[in-house]
Amino acid sequence: MGWYRRHAQEKVLHLGYELRDVQLWRAVLSELLGTFILLFVGLMNIVGSENKAEKGLHIDNLITPGLTFAAIIMTLIHIVGPTSHCHLNPAVTISLMICKRCDIAKGLLYIPSQIMGAVAGAALTYWIAPDQWVEDTHLGMTRLHPKLNMGQGLNPARSFGPAFVMMKFDDYHWIYWAGPIVGGVLAVLLYYALLVQGIHKIDSEPNTTTTSNPPSSSSSSVHPLENVETK
Repeated sequence: MGWYRRHAQEKVLHLGYELRDVQLWRAVLSELLGTFILLFVGLMNIVGSENKAEKGLHIDNLITPGLTFAAIIMTLIHIVGPTSHCHLNPAVTISLMICKRCDIAKGLLYIPSQIMGAVAGAALTYWIAPDQWVEDTHLGMTRLHPKLNMGQGLNPARSFGPAFVMMKFDDYHWIYWAGPIVGGVLAVLLYYALLVQGIHKIDSEPNTTTTSNPPSSSSSSVHPLENVETK
């Protein structure tokens, strides 16, 4: 972590890119493909597990999608992480832009690519999944609905993709944008207020090694009783 912070301060890990830079567009494309895979795999699991749970197949429609999203995110970290650092979330990108861990120009390109990838993943799910599954689960939309166990959404792109495909933005969709973004900004403020000063202070401390000089024979300690003259 100390290496990352030092190089981030020296603008090695978030360079100011030009539009003709191939590395920039590789990272943008990685974010698009990563968000596409995240939405497609995650939504297919949601619509499938919800449908099977309603048929009494004893599939937990909360644990199964959660494990699926966790597994696909861990996989994408290794696939697209070396190229784009695997944001896959506009709230994460905005937070990293605020704390200067992501170049502003690159971040402004990341966010539309994440949204387009989410829409493409939701659209493919809508096209492949049976119509009854899509209708029963509302394509895995994050909605304030008492009968659906899909109310949580910490990724604005993940919430936007199904809502755009289904063209349903009436269930307080703005909450799933405002909440994660405000939470990310508060996390950055908390990081700077409580952690960054102490962490950087520890990193900046010189690595000094103290060597103790061996005592000389002349200054060696002698027990007081040894100096007593015996008669």
